[in-house]
Order: sequence, then C-alpha cells, then structure tokens
Amino acid sequence: MTSHLFRHTQASLLIEANVSMKVISHRVGHSSIATKDEIYGHLLMRIRKRDLSKIQLINERPLYFE
Repeated sequence: MTSHLFRHTQASLLIEANVSMKVISHRVGHSSIATKDEIYGHLLMRIRKRDLSKIQLINERPLYFE
C-alpha cells in the first residue's frame, strides 16, 4: 500500500464518519479545505444526498404535541 493510497483511504473513511473537513485536511496534509473538496467531491455529494434523504424522512413524520 502506497502512502498516497493510505492517505486517500483515511480521508475517505473520515469523510464517511462525518469528521470535520478542517480536521481531515490537516491530518492528510492538504493545504486547504478546497483541495479536499476537489479530490473527494464525489463522496461529499453522496453524503449530502444521504443526509437529504434523512431530512425528508423526518419531515414526513407527523408531529405530536402534548
């Protein structure tokens, strides 16, 4: 396993675990968060879609007030 592959795997797992982009960028040695968005944008989009699905499910639930 190359160091590049290890960094990429670590960053991908941290993104999936909802770790802050600032923390991830620092851990893998990227100089800016923008670099991370360019490289891992596909994962971020998948997470955003997943989160939107969760929000939609919550919004569909009836609200009960006592």
